[in-house]
Amino acid sequence: MKAPDLEEIDAIERYCTAERPIASLLVLIGIPGSGKTTLACTLAAQWPNCETIATDAVRAELYGDARIQGHWPQIEAHVERRLAAIARRGSSRSRSRGHENSGNLHGYPATIYDATNVDRDHRRQAIARARACGLTAVLGLWLDVPLAVAIERNRRRSRRVPDAVLEAMHRALKCCPPHPDDGFDRLWRCQLV
Repeated sequence: MKAPDLEEIDAIERYCTAERPIASLLVLIGIPGSGKTTLACTLAAQWPNCETIATDAVRAELYGDARIQGHWPQIEAHVERRLAAIARRGSSRSRSRGHENSGNLHGYPATIYDATNVDRDHRRQAIARARACGLTAVLGLWLDVPLAVAIERNRRRSRRVPDAVLEAMHRALKCCPPHPDDGFDRLWRCQLV
């Protein structure tokens, strides 16, 4: 999949530049094969000082293999420690430069959270954890792709997710789609094909 050229990405950049959410988190939402990791890598390369927390990488670090789903509370705790460390580093940088806010001083999100985030309770918990760690602006980007597209992309991946799991995640998102009430300051939906 080529790097996305999306109006929504431009809107995020305009928002970040105009509103200056200094300590911010961009939460990616979508089923496997929706393009989250590709987008996270593209954005992190374009946005200065941006860090990415990917649950696949966390599982690989904790269990030696991203395919091992592991124990979700352990993964959550690891993500929270990473968020807190990022917030602390951002706070230290901003104090040393005379800024009262913490995080990325370039107007781009300080952190991208690359996870499926298909479960509403998990989304809300992730947002609450981010805010508790000091990230003040939480932005959401839902990569909404047709199930057939995600299944086809998934079949071309080296690490495949079973179709039944993709179907269950797709149903979960359709049942409880991302909503500003989840705690997002801004939420964008990218319908991709």
